[in-house]
Amino acid sequence: MVLRFNAGGLWLVEIKLGTTQAVSSGFYRAQEVLQAEAAFVIQGGPETIKLGKGGKIDGYCLIDAARLVAEQNLE
Repeated sequence: MVLRFNAGGLWLVEIKLGTTQAVSSGFYRAQEVLQAEAAFVIQGGPETIKLGKGGKIDGYCLIDAARLVAEQNLE
């Protein structure tokens, strides 16, 4: 999923049902192509964890991801 904010921000989000540590290759490719300001995974676990190659991707639980988006200037 790509979130584009009115203020010009672009975020890349991958959504997973479980707590798998794997991040899709398409996610990394989209990061390269879109050059998003932020990229993270919403995962099914109860807390934020590190995911992906070398633990470089944040895997947020749904409530933490919602808070992160709500903190953005949406105007």
